[in-house]
Amino acid sequence: MKRTVFPFVMLIHFVLAGSLMSQTSITLTFTANTDTLHQPLDSVVIENLTQGGDTVLHYPDTLLLLDHGTAVFDPYGHQHEGLILHPSFPNPFTGQTTTRFFLPENDLVTIRVFDLSGREMTTYQKTLPAGEHTFTLYPGREKHYLLVVETSTEKRAQQLISLGGGSAFRIEHAGSQPGFSGFRKGKSAFMWAPGDQLEFVGYTTFNGTESVSDTISDDPSASSLYTFQFTDPTTPGYTPGYVHCDPANPTEIVDVINPVTGRTWMDRNLGAAQVATSSTDPDSYGDLYQWGRFADGHQCRTSATTSTLSSSDVPGHGDFILGPNSPWDWLSGPNDNLWQVTSGVNNPCPTGYRIPTISELDAERNSWSSTNAAGAFASPLKLPLAGARDYSNGALIDVGSDGYYFSNTTSLNLSRLLYILSNTAYTGSDARAGGFSVRCIKI
Repeated sequence: MKRTVFPFVMLIHFVLAGSLMSQTSITLTFTANTDTLHQPLDSVVIENLTQGGDTVLHYPDTLLLLDHGTAVFDPYGHQHEGLILHPSFPNPFTGQTTTRFFLPENDLVTIRVFDLSGREMTTYQKTLPAGEHTFTLYPGREKHYLLVVETSTEKRAQQLISLGGGSAFRIEHAGSQPGFSGFRKGKSAFMWAPGDQLEFVGYTTFNGTESVSDTISDDPSASSLYTFQFTDPTTPGYTPGYVHCDPANPTEIVDVINPVTGRTWMDRNLGAAQVATSSTDPDSYGDLYQWGRFADGHQCRTSATTSTLSSSDVPGHGDFILGPNSPWDWLSGPNDNLWQVTSGVNNPCPTGYRIPTISELDAERNSWSSTNAAGAFASPLKLPLAGARDYSNGALIDVGSDGYYFSNTTSLNLSRLLYILSNTAYTGSDARAGGFSVRCIKI
């Protein structure tokens, strides 16, 4: 009976303590996602924009506790002399979370988990050596839990929040190491008062090399969960606002390498549903771009047309802009800086790719077995005869008989292209208002 009642009484004690603490303090919890997937944080920099001063949380620390009118404080007892329970990470969590604690000496450790009614969900008990110990916790069906770690002389507790994905709570010892891994000190120097504007900058690393950050600003008045949103720079993707002509099937990003030139390209035209199975495979044709424009919808073969030239590099619509008169451009004033290698302005290629130069296209042409449509299809790039869109009226022309591939290179008021015909292939210049194919090269 004593074993049953004690945890419940202890739970009431912690709940009451938390209730009293909430009158004078708030807890800020940090987590991060890439799209819908959880992404571990390396650190969070917190700056007080009102009073000045800053502090840093380092993984696995994801909690910031603010004491009204005084400073940040640390309720977890992070003193090297005793038991240290680090904040579980992630928390809130889905499916599982990781808990670490430091044990100053060999001791009998008891880990208990309770739901908010005081019911004991699971128990782990074992004599463990001094050092850092890591445990993986798998939730049950409840949402809120109290985790209690107890030694022969000390006790630490923290709340866990499950977002789902469990059936029966269980604990697994995931590993240990001697010594103390350390925990950042000096939080008490960070001053805060209600109404202060705080800035949170979260940092994470992808593939061990690519570091990115996200910033959130707020004047917290209650305990809150802040979720940083990251984009993995090592994973190719399309820029926000990108219009796909078939939204349910954006162009798949697959590499192909020409062993002769050594260059890596996308294996299909932008907008194409598949790699060409022949020079006249309609599913491999893809979209038709006007030189220098972003993927705003104008590249779709059935997009509407307009005769009003754009005064901006970003027209703000997805119409194909006709340019029947000199200088045969969709812009009212030509801009040679679009699509360039160094700036990539309006680059319609996915992350990590760009529009090729005319020299790069010409190098591909010179590597073919024959400089014509047959050689283009037989090459690693399998370039099809996708046709074009007429700059004067927007009509489709030469579909299945000729291929026209834009470069980012300009020539006077024109742009440079690779032309592919049944009996020849060559480079030349054409109107920027024309709609032509784009094959992206890897940066």
